[in-house]
Amino acid sequence: MTPKRYLITSALPYANGLKHIGHLAGAYLPADTYVRYLRAQKRDVVFVCGSDEHGTAIPIQARKEGTTAQAIIDKYHGIIKQNFKDLDISFDIYDRTSSPVHHETSSEFFTYLNSRGELMVQESDQYFDPEANAFLADRFIKGTCPNCGFENAYGDQCERCGKSLSPDELINPVSTLSGSAPIKKKTKHWYLPLDKHEAFLREWILEGHAQDWKINVLGQCKSWIDGGLQPRAVTRDLDWGVKVPLDEAEGKVLYVWFDAPIGYISATKQWAKDHNKEWEPYWLDKETKLVHFIGKDNIVFHCLIFPVMLKLHGFILPENVPANEFMNLEGDKMSTSRNWKIDMQDYIDDFVKKENGGPQGTAAMKRKTRSGGAADQNFTDTALGARFIRPGNGSHFARQTLQRGFVQLTLGIALLTLIIVAVQIAHDLGNCHQVARVYFLLIFLRAARPHRPLDPRLALEGIQRLGHHIGGREGAHANLGRLRGRNPQGHLVLFKGDDEQFKPHACDLLLFDRDDATHAMRRVHH
Repeated sequence: MTPKRYLITSALPYANGLKHIGHLAGAYLPADTYVRYLRAQKRDVVFVCGSDEHGTAIPIQARKEGTTAQAIIDKYHGIIKQNFKDLDISFDIYDRTSSPVHHETSSEFFTYLNSRGELMVQESDQYFDPEANAFLADRFIKGTCPNCGFENAYGDQCERCGKSLSPDELINPVSTLSGSAPIKKKTKHWYLPLDKHEAFLREWILEGHAQDWKINVLGQCKSWIDGGLQPRAVTRDLDWGVKVPLDEAEGKVLYVWFDAPIGYISATKQWAKDHNKEWEPYWLDKETKLVHFIGKDNIVFHCLIFPVMLKLHGFILPENVPANEFMNLEGDKMSTSRNWKIDMQDYIDDFVKKENGGPQGTAAMKRKTRSGGAADQNFTDTALGARFIRPGNGSHFARQTLQRGFVQLTLGIALLTLIIVAVQIAHDLGNCHQVARVYFLLIFLRAARPHRPLDPRLALEGIQRLGHHIGGREGAHANLGRLRGRNPQGHLVLFKGDDEQFKPHACDLLLFDRDDATHAMRRVHH
């Protein structure tokens, strides 16, 4: 049955710095492509996103830049929003969690759960820095990861292995405020008792979505559930964020993991207000299909915690959560906190603002350098690669110059490889009965030429249009494990416009007959 409407979300980018191309490839291009397909099919679809502007990383960045938390979010919200505009990501709304609508929505959500006894109050020992005279949020604590041995893991997550942590699990923890070892001190907080909802999550995810969710998503969810879920604090001692709406909770705010996903709801409310629409059908009507596009580090929040919150509040649950693996840089995960990345801004300056790549002009390229901090530098086409130099951080060395010729050569090789793979696919399916002419819309071309309209005839201008007659019964599957290598359960699906056959967990390529659909999508599994 075709849904009456669609609500599509992309993970809220954190407004503590520039975002990199790993974020772009993981959560925004796939969502944008899917949304454009739905629009081409004349579906009722709303695509929401916005800046995540709370949490400890914001005041940490403010301290680094010698400014205020408000100044930080205003600065990076504007930059990130413009980046997405330059990349032509077609959000219906790009909102922010510092908005009054979001604060009201988050406060109401907390009050609703707390007043119905769905939250529990618990006193616990929390790390406290006597020198800074402050309770330490997880991100203000660093130590050695017990899972992989990384010496600069944060108190909430290891940036190297991706494991979610608590400060108590860190080996030799220290305060990032003073550098000294913290002590424990009593404090009271409100918790969401996830352990009470294990049976629901097991049935809903591991049984109800065993056939239509991605393997990596199911695997991570199963690991969490089998390991036993624990109550999770929804408040914290901090002066930046959504204030806990209780007199007895002075000096406390909602935990960012709690209020951030509520940002999807508040953004929908703002969109509805701006367009004289009703927001409720998109979150309350079971005929709405909700899909979250995220990176794998957000699986626990979007598949376990947020669904419990939605269920308790009476909202619909996500029908799919396509989570992508990380995009690595020189064998290491891209990371904003460790400054190991290629920023979207650099990519835009080099490959979007001019027809064949490169800056529009020298005036547009006067930007502060990463290393100098104060000096402006005038980049020209001959110095294109210089902007990809990255300063070292800890054990990392400075990135070497990435010249345009190398980029063009790499893209050329990628194009040739994909053509060869396409020919091989055509050969593999050659014995099927029906013949359909299909066209490939390669998602990396959306990235390489984001300023172009998302139309197969234009998107494929860089290479010869693939006009192979690929045989395929409607809905036929062909095993492509030997082409992918690492995931033998991947399939190619060929179908003619029936939206309900869209199963993003099972497809490497989704191909649409030219007569029945405008767009085709390609999703790469890592």
